[in-house]
Amino acid sequence: AGSLLTPDPLEMDDAAVDQWLELMVDGWADLHGHLYQPDEALAALEAARPVLDRGTAARKLAYYQSFTMQRLIRNRFQADDTDIENMQLSVEAGKLTGEQKDAGYGMHFLGWVYWLRGDLARAQQLHEQALALAERIGETVLLGESLLVLALTALRRHDGDAVRSLLPRAMAAARAAGFSDTLAGAIACQAWLAWHDGRPDEVIRLSGEYEGMGPASIGSCAPCRWVYLWPLIASHLSTGATAEAIAAGRRILDPSQQLLPGELTTALQAACDAYERGEAQRAADGLRSALDLARQLRYL
Repeated sequence: AGSLLTPDPLEMDDAAVDQWLELMVDGWADLHGHLYQPDEALAALEAARPVLDRGTAARKLAYYQSFTMQRLIRNRFQADDTDIENMQLSVEAGKLTGEQKDAGYGMHFLGWVYWLRGDLARAQQLHEQALALAERIGETVLLGESLLVLALTALRRHDGDAVRSLLPRAMAAARAAGFSDTLAGAIACQAWLAWHDGRPDEVIRLSGEYEGMGPASIGSCAPCRWVYLWPLIASHLSTGATAEAIAAGRRILDPSQQLLPGELTTALQAACDAYERGEAQRAADGLRSALDLARQLRYL
């Protein structure tokens, strides 16, 4: 398709610019995104940037959301000021598309970036606004995702009662929309609750259910599988299953996952390294130290 357009985007008329932006954002960038190639996706988006100001509001919305997501993937979901600024631009574009849902999704994604950054107050405010809009217009995917991130926000605050009250609504919305990523995220939160309720067997069962669903790598909870993996580590350790606990720890360290605070990552890596050297007891003790730190930092 690209070969049919003028080689220089700056020489294109408005109709060709619209096609070029679709080709680069919804085509190349999304293709590389699904292949987990953020550098290639960002290169495609940079090629589209010179004519972005001539694009429609819908094209700008897609551009800024895609650009931010690929930066987050490349940076292991460590959000910075640039990510916040780009998502704010997507919110502004979403207000101009003529579709109310676009404004709602803009608020959702911006709130999610704030959540990744640890600004829980701002994340909650934006997702409450997105939830209200989703309820008003009947947008079920946005409804479920907003409820899920509100549950994740409560989880980071160690507010188990709020998590427990939000999850049934999030799961009902996910089932109504047929959106398995939201459902998987809610199951991860259920595993977190099961550990805090003293039910390690249920943690293991729910973790297996999550993994069996094969959720996407870039949903709200997918890059943050620590939500269920820390409880899974603790559950396996409680039965002396060090090998299984180490396997869960390695999944937290996987490059597709959010990079956790340095001291926590270092403690978990040290435990995995000890197990690789055949020092099972030192590995188990290291995992317990990492779990203590995860509790202090409210990841468990």
